Amino acid sequence: MEALRGSCSLDEVPNLTYRAADGSVKENPLSYVPASLEYLGDNYRYAIRSVFKYRDWKSPRAFWNWWRYPITIVLTCRGCTRDCAFCGGSSSAMLEVCGRRQPAFRPPEKIAYDVSLISKFTSAPIFLVGDLLQGGRDFAMSTVELMSQADPKNHLVFELFSPAPREFLERIGSSFDNFDLQISPESHDPEIRELLGKEYDNEELERNIAWALEAGCKKLDVFFMIGLPGQTRDSVLETVEYCARLLRKFGPRLNPFIGPLAPFIDPGCPFHRHPDRYGIRLIHRTLEDYAQATLSPHWRDMLGYETRWMTRQEIVDVTYEALLEKASNRFTPVDRDGDDLAMIMYTSGTTAQPKGVMLTHRNLGSNAYSVVETNRVTADEVALSALPLSHSYGLTVSLLPGIRGLSCVLMRWFDAEEVFRCTERYHIRSMTGVPTMFIQLLNHPHAERYNVRAVPLTVIDDSVAIPGMIPEQALVEQVVRAARPGAPEGETPAGPTNEVAPRMDAGKAERGKQRPSGLIIP
Repeated sequence: MEALRGSCSLDEVPNLTYRAADGSVKENPLSYVPASLEYLGDNYRYAIRSVFKYRDWKSPRAFWNWWRYPITIVLTCRGCTRDCAFCGGSSSAMLEVCGRRQPAFRPPEKIAYDVSLISKFTSAPIFLVGDLLQGGRDFAMSTVELMSQADPKNHLVFELFSPAPREFLERIGSSFDNFDLQISPESHDPEIRELLGKEYDNEELERNIAWALEAGCKKLDVFFMIGLPGQTRDSVLETVEYCARLLRKFGPRLNPFIGPLAPFIDPGCPFHRHPDRYGIRLIHRTLEDYAQATLSPHWRDMLGYETRWMTRQEIVDVTYEALLEKASNRFTPVDRDGDDLAMIMYTSGTTAQPKGVMLTHRNLGSNAYSVVETNRVTADEVALSALPLSHSYGLTVSLLPGIRGLSCVLMRWFDAEEVFRCTERYHIRSMTGVPTMFIQLLNHPHAERYNVRAVPLTVIDDSVAIPGMIPEQALVEQVVRAARPGAPEGETPAGPTNEVAPRMDAGKAERGKQRPSGLIIP
């Protein structure tokens, strides 16, 4: 600010990157690397005052929808003592990018002050960013002691970068009524974990979990990753099984997470600086690469890397497989009668007033059986659906026919080229959709690249066949074998399908010829 006022030149400001008057970019040396964060001001008090001063309560929000799940943070340090290979805040990354040779810590008094101030204006959880034990035992114990004197009623969340001493966990437990802990072993495999820069085994991890829960930890989040060096599909599923074993051993207060290292590898981290050493192939390298990737309809294309052991598509596939497997370890099936309520589906199609339609298991089961019988669905079929499962047809026509044993490939959203890829890869035999989807498929410029000659299509969702849906073009003949309008009349209260037009072979479909709307089903 002083330079802008004219008291000094911009090239005298340490760490500053700016654009000069001639349009060139100037980068000043990183000469200001403070050894302590004691100088940091009273940020929360300023934010609170600005709300009233400028009559603007939206701008200070940390993220959209913050009011529905408010959470606050207290920064404890800048830099890190660890050198985790995937982290842009690792010690080597901070040295390479920021010129920082060692972490700078906030004084325990400043950390406790922030906690006290936050507790006075909100009851939201307080997340302490950074492992307090990085500053040493005395630093961590002193910080906890001073925080306890503030007696916050908020839920406190502490990070652990590695298993903590039992003494520290017990000190937290004796100081606060409500606290959570987080630790990130990344993999069940200690060898992969060591490659990442985390040198502790599963016995140490589990002993620490037991100590934390005994100390009164309300919830212990344990984070695992997908797409790491040395990790294969089998290794990922073994991690999921390890999560299940942890749940059986420690109960519901343990909260394991697993997800991909996405969408990109942190710039500056060891993975990014030495990809060949870790068996990583970087796909996106520049900010523009990442900006363009965010426009992709599928998160696979946003992934900025793949490994020697898994391609991007394989990372995506095993991610969904792992999530489904993890979910199966969370729930125990419960016996239900056919007349028990299965779901409440909301609709306003008949009365123009919103209403919740109560559908029983027998409603949905009967409907699904009728659909599969009328359309002669067989167990060896693979179906594709881009319909929302929250909608009656997406549920009944896409998912429930699985009672016959067929497989269904679910798309997160509709993308024409992704339909072609899935059709070719999974040998799709049928697809449910709406007319606008098929129009895009029929007119897609890349349709001829894919071998999709054996794909029957189903037009559903209260829709009627569009004139010319089966034109006599070579391209369309390659894409569409049979178009069969299904259930032009559907009612959610009825189950929700009440008419189905049976399958018709492509050779029997005549352009412009009207067909009966369909068969009434029970």
